[in-house]
Amino acid sequence: MKSRDWTFSHFKMLFEYGGFPPESNYLFLGDYVDRGRHSLETISLLLAYKIKYPENFFILRGNHECASINRIYGFYDECKRRYNIKLWKTFTDCFNCLPVAAIVDEKIFCMHGGLSPDLQSMEQVRRIMRPTDVPDQGLLCDLLWSDPDKDIMGWGENDRGVSFTFGADVVAKFLHKHDLDLICRAHQAGNQLGGLFLHNPRTEGERVGSGMGERRKRSSSRAPMLPGLGRRKFTCSELKAVQCLLCVPSWFFLFMGYVLKLLWEQSLCKVGVSGPCLVALAPPSNGQGLSSV
Repeated sequence: MKSRDWTFSHFKMLFEYGGFPPESNYLFLGDYVDRGRHSLETISLLLAYKIKYPENFFILRGNHECASINRIYGFYDECKRRYNIKLWKTFTDCFNCLPVAAIVDEKIFCMHGGLSPDLQSMEQVRRIMRPTDVPDQGLLCDLLWSDPDKDIMGWGENDRGVSFTFGADVVAKFLHKHDLDLICRAHQAGNQLGGLFLHNPRTEGERVGSGMGERRKRSSSRAPMLPGLGRRKFTCSELKAVQCLLCVPSWFFLFMGYVLKLLWEQSLCKVGVSGPCLVALAPPSNGQGLSSV
């Protein structure tokens, strides 16, 4: 398999591993394009599943679901080469409508990038008007672009040249203020700090990081990464009961977005489905197993 092809190839493997909708439920965290020669297949399959199973399939916006970014990094060229520019514009209109955050069980806050110094309440996320392009600064920009930094306190400059970095203290204050257990994010791959900051008194230690590169600071057990969830059922606000099944070895979020109006009705998705299904949460490994960005 060529390295440029990993997204769609591993994307198909994902369903063989975790189960196909609607038996399994999925939440994807963005960046479906600019990740190989088959971005069109990837995003088309995602949208098809979303249309077919709207209560079992949830897709958030990543920073590459933005015209100014995927115009440069490959998706525009793929659309132009294989079809036409009109198709790229159609996808741009679709991306401008994608939700940017989700809350699972009222305890897990999910987004592509990270926190924002402008984020004081979840109502701010709900008030983000769509369709919209991604601005150069502000709340929407930060939710798609910011990064955690284990070596700082508070907020810092981002080497990307856009948005901010934030320290573990910012995460702890945010989780305490909003009565959350976990922040689940993407945006970085491999041993970088993609994934999460976790601060929860029910766990044996405090965990910062994600994916294959993280380790618990103090723990002799191999506890699940999601605090207190395991295989138990948990409810999701405004929707119904779901069941969580953690993927192995320690993967908990997906790397991968609704063409229908149903998706646009709330900027802040409340994730949940009926029945004894599972939420498959699994991240990337930069070339091993399931992969992501």
